[in-house]
Amino acid sequence: MARGRGKHGGGSAKSIMDMASEILDEWALRIVVLVSFVLQVVLFLFAGVRRRRSCDVRRTFVWISYQLAEHIAKYGLGLFKLSCPDPERQQVVALWAPLLLLHLSGPDTIAAYALEDNNLGRRRLGEGFLPQVVAVAYILSASFPEGCCSCTGNYLHPTAWLLFAVAFVKNLERLWALDCGTLGSIRDTVRKQKRDKNGSSQPGVVCKRQCQDPDDLLLYAHSQFPLCRAALVDSSWVDMDMDTSQSDAAGETIFSDEWGWKEKFTVFQMELSLLYDIIYTKARVIHTWYGYCIRLVSPVATFVALLLFHLSDSSGCTGGAPRADVGITCFLLVGANVFDAVPLVTAAGSSWAYAVLVSRRPRCQWLYHRAVCSGKWHRLRRWLVRLRRLLNVDGRRNWSGAIGQHNLLQLSKKNHSSTCTCTCTTVHIPEHVMELVFKNMVAIILRLPDSDDADCGTEHSSSNSCCMQIVDPGDICGQPTQEISSCCTVSPDLPVDSQRSTIKADRGQLALLNHGLTQYLERYIRDEIQEQILIWHIATDIYLAKNAERDDASSQLVEAVKLVSNYIMFLLVERPSMVPGLALLRQYEATRDELLQKNTDGHKDADNHGRCLVTMKNMSSNNVSSGDRDRSALPLASRLASKLLKKPVKVKFLFDMWMEMLLFVSHRCSSEAHAKQLSKGGELTTIVWLMAKQAGKFYTDKRISGEDQDDGSDEEQNDPSETFFSNLENLEVS
Repeated sequence: MARGRGKHGGGSAKSIMDMASEILDEWALRIVVLVSFVLQVVLFLFAGVRRRRSCDVRRTFVWISYQLAEHIAKYGLGLFKLSCPDPERQQVVALWAPLLLLHLSGPDTIAAYALEDNNLGRRRLGEGFLPQVVAVAYILSASFPEGCCSCTGNYLHPTAWLLFAVAFVKNLERLWALDCGTLGSIRDTVRKQKRDKNGSSQPGVVCKRQCQDPDDLLLYAHSQFPLCRAALVDSSWVDMDMDTSQSDAAGETIFSDEWGWKEKFTVFQMELSLLYDIIYTKARVIHTWYGYCIRLVSPVATFVALLLFHLSDSSGCTGGAPRADVGITCFLLVGANVFDAVPLVTAAGSSWAYAVLVSRRPRCQWLYHRAVCSGKWHRLRRWLVRLRRLLNVDGRRNWSGAIGQHNLLQLSKKNHSSTCTCTCTTVHIPEHVMELVFKNMVAIILRLPDSDDADCGTEHSSSNSCCMQIVDPGDICGQPTQEISSCCTVSPDLPVDSQRSTIKADRGQLALLNHGLTQYLERYIRDEIQEQILIWHIATDIYLAKNAERDDASSQLVEAVKLVSNYIMFLLVERPSMVPGLALLRQYEATRDELLQKNTDGHKDADNHGRCLVTMKNMSSNNVSSGDRDRSALPLASRLASKLLKKPVKVKFLFDMWMEMLLFVSHRCSSEAHAKQLSKGGELTTIVWLMAKQAGKFYTDKRISGEDQDDGSDEEQNDPSETFFSNLENLEVS
């Protein structure tokens, strides 16, 4: 009996396993297809989060979905069985193959997750796309042999190949978008526009009095976007001829005092968002004639596919298939229609569409008149804006305002064992601090005369020193140098790089000069910016801790100094690629370890900076070699702190010093590093970099041109190229 029970128990277990295997075999493909659809929904809803946030749970979901989407599709294609005993079920399930391929094209809001994905786009063509296309085509050919659709009203065969055609085209579009997102492709586009003078007209510039609405500011950002795109690939725009007729409507640039600081800052944020669009989304492909044709045809094709499937189901041609398969197919087709309809509406009402309409206006006057002049586009745009406000996504193009913070002295208060944990935090810049930082950064970039209002962050009056009447860059190129100098009171001492037509950034020399501290503190302007950041970061904290008593006006400056100092230290520690120069990681580690050692020697009072600071002040600084980059920066930092305390300086000097270092770090950072950080929400340094690049174009190009063309002599000016070739011929003859 025991043996009988054992045999019976073994047979029962075997039957359960067989049943589970059958269920898994039947539902495996269904689960994979549904998971693939869910991944597309996640990307469709949350891909835009990366534009504004670097740390968010939704970013994790986007990353997982982006990584799994292609693998799930490949796995699903491998589960198809071509020898299904029920031909009707096989034909219904065969529709899932082109739908999986359609999922691989992804939503319009994300083409690449990282900059490296763009560089690998062409490799995907051979390694991923072509094998998947061949596999889907083979599945459809095997599932629909000749004469299989004998049932009257069976449209599954044309439905399958219609979906295949849509998926094929949209995957090609995604690969095209990946290729267009590379910096090399953007550089080629800039060069092409330099040669194509007829295609250089930009969207109309919005007058300042109309720039109260964020949507108007976005359109203005589009008008200046070619400058940002050229800066991204380190290309000069000296030879670009922009539409000079637009300047009459503007009468000013973004750096004019006629603009409020919030409006200026908003435009730069939107330019940051537009750069994100051309690198990480399909914007460059969507807003072309090919992209618009795909957006128009694809929804029609998917709707026809849904209609044909419904007719086939109504005629009973899917009767042999399980209702679960029919329901899943119908669900996937409805989802495909939604994924096509929503991008069509958003693309038509996008500001990119307006930019295309304006740029193509000379060749497509009728379309511009029908869409823009009639007000249809503006009505669609207002409807989309109201919908975004209703969904609380109206500020998606604004920068998050979050910056990282890392403070070495606060780290020294913690136990040595706590250094294994994260020592960096993220804070949002208060509005009054952002106003102070932005205004002073503009003043430093343009080398404007200092004003008392800068200390308290008040608004400059329009009659003050920054009274600029400069207009569109196209008009600047057509004005003599004297007219430009009369329009703008930019300092004549503005340092300019004649090779790149950009403003040169200093490491703090201008702040020392303006405050009369050049001889006193010039030694602490180091050759390596990372070493200088370490020294000034520690010395600044010491000085601010010792001078705790201050008035309300300087308290805002102190808050700004701390935020900027800790932010640049955060970049040095957590984003070393965003800080130019040699990576002095060992010097930072030596400085950190020495600070921790001083703390463990008995200075553990978290609320008392004094003891630790006195210890640092009395620290021995013998045998300090400027060439030894592995030594701690504390000796030089303590010396600098002592000098600051012996000769009390204004907090304004420290603020100017850190603002110059922020400009230097931003300006000297590689464009590739800025581009990579855009996928993580962007950095304040990237906004400063855009400001410097545009200011360099607006205020230095013609002055350089005038200096190059007129050297003050009465000699006949010869073409440099002719002189070069003449000398070359003489050299060959000799």
